[in-house]
Amino acid sequence: MQRDKIRRRLMAAIGEGTLVRVARDAEPAALYTGFVLAVGRKWVLLARTADGGHGDGRIAFRLRDIKAVRWDTSFESRAARMLPSWPRLAPVPLDTLDLDRTRGMLETLVAPSQLVAIQFRNVAAGLSVGLMERLTPHHLVLREIAPDASWDKDSTRSRMGRLSVVETGSRYLQSLEMVADSPSRA
Repeated sequence: MQRDKIRRRLMAAIGEGTLVRVARDAEPAALYTGFVLAVGRKWVLLARTADGGHGDGRIAFRLRDIKAVRWDTSFESRAARMLPSWPRLAPVPLDTLDLDRTRGMLETLVAPSQLVAIQFRNVAAGLSVGLMERLTPHHLVLREIAPDASWDKDSTRSRMGRLSVVETGSRYLQSLEMVADSPSRA
């Protein structure tokens, strides 16, 4: 699918109450489902859904990594609109959300004490999960947490240009936050 067609389809889905399925170049077999909340020059933000149309946090994709956007034709769009959590809202007012720059997306989407899951381009390690400690001009500094809810002793520093996916507020991240100690007590 061509980039301009991808952008047009994402823009058309904003506020429509219809789920889209997003495919990425880096994960040919994976489809991400959600409601499009906003589209910027570099990033698109979805209210992600799980099976049955239930909310599962927010997910931002780098536009250049998206290879296809399809309308979801299942029952899940209708079911999601019937749930008490409808309508899906952006975590911050849309006029303050910056999806044009990677740094701006991180600053406006990720709350300081909120766990975030990040995928990097061309890294096979999967998700990096942790707290965003700070942003330097070109790097994200993340204090990572393991699946057993233990904190790494040292922070990791990664180039912002390598970010491909940023997730916040998912059920997984919320559950991990519930059981994890604060990183200062690790």
